[in-house]
Amino acid sequence: KVGKLANLEQNLTGFAAVDVQYQGLVSQLQNTSKADRWKGQGVIKLENFGIQNRGDSMILSQVNGTLSVKENKLQIPQLNGYISNSKFNFRGSVNSIASYIFTESNNIDISGVFSTPYLDYDRIAYVMEDKNQKSSTQTAFRLPKDVSLNLRYDIKSFKQGKFKGTNLNGTVLLKNKLLQLSQVSIGFQGGTLQGDISIRQSNDGNFIPTGYFNCKNVPLKPLFYSFDNFDQQEITDKHLSGNLNAQMSIAGVWDQYLNCDFQSLFAQIDLNINNGRIKNYEPLLALSKFVKVKELMDIQFEPISQSIEIKDNWMYLSPIELKNNVVNLSILEAKHSLDNEMDYRLKLIINQLLSYKYSLRKNRDPELYTNTSNGGMSLFIHVFTQGDELMFKYDRKNVKAKIKEEVKKEKQELKAILRKEFGLKKKDSVATKPKHVDVEWDE
Repeated sequence: KVGKLANLEQNLTGFAAVDVQYQGLVSQLQNTSKADRWKGQGVIKLENFGIQNRGDSMILSQVNGTLSVKENKLQIPQLNGYISNSKFNFRGSVNSIASYIFTESNNIDISGVFSTPYLDYDRIAYVMEDKNQKSSTQTAFRLPKDVSLNLRYDIKSFKQGKFKGTNLNGTVLLKNKLLQLSQVSIGFQGGTLQGDISIRQSNDGNFIPTGYFNCKNVPLKPLFYSFDNFDQQEITDKHLSGNLNAQMSIAGVWDQYLNCDFQSLFAQIDLNINNGRIKNYEPLLALSKFVKVKELMDIQFEPISQSIEIKDNWMYLSPIELKNNVVNLSILEAKHSLDNEMDYRLKLIINQLLSYKYSLRKNRDPELYTNTSNGGMSLFIHVFTQGDELMFKYDRKNVKAKIKEEVKKEKQELKAILRKEFGLKKKDSVATKPKHVDVEWDE
């Protein structure tokens, strides 16, 4: 009945014993500067108090504690109970409690410290009925506009979906539909995830988050599994292993069902991967057209440092050399859409040992390769999607660009030597031939 009186959308259960004396004018409670002039004091004792959400799920249950009232504030020295079937402890205060109860004001200000050994977020998520789409099976979320919150939390074990973390702590600030999570830290599979994020909900219900995240020594396989492979099925937790260190800044728009608008998403990511490994990734078998090695199904990488920018529905990768146990690979240009379209230009360094061992066929076009300075070969490949198919083709464009670059570099090096040894003037020119073009193929 108290819940109905306060127009709460959830049902309240349990009992309360109230012994509070109040004296004052209701009009004073409507004025923030005068509300504390109320003469009020007393105690409220909760017995097996609970909050029941829609769908009959219990948010809070078996809550017990004695609260003290003074003027317009409710003090909570100790409150114990269960949240999603896990014990919790809370201590803090609620400001503007008399204004909330005795006037039309819906503003309430809560501050305190919350701790629990375990929290399953999916069981306590605040549900908002979507009146425009009654047939929708999605869960809609909203930030309460009349609640201010300043809460420090300490959660020993946390679960949301497939994600399971330990020692989650930080500060939650909520005011005027702006949610700020400050100094968030959580342990994950021996690593840590840290960050700060601000989330504002606009009048149309969309969430607009901005934030910074830092992860240290986080294993890739369980990370991809926990986040459902980040909504893509090309490279999954079944293929990846290694440890990730990364810094990420992000901004974007999510709707009230937490669906991301990829066109508005922006992120800047700097990452390092140690002990990186790709296993049983079938699209790599297409490279057997160029390099016939069984090791393509188990590639182990040297440490990787990479920068990634996400904008306008595309993910852009910085150029990088990926040294591994099979064939050295360089990403020259790369972009990958969030709809899983791909456009990669790669360079493979095939060393002399592999080229003889796996016998590159004589009938292959020598123009598709260039020699490297150490006697190996460079092979340029264009990898891209065409419809639902992943395509691999020789990249003649980059072969010609590579040869041109080598010729220009050799000219500059020779000029520098001649200037140093023989005093060649700057205007003099020297014509040279590329020395890394011709390739002889064995049988």
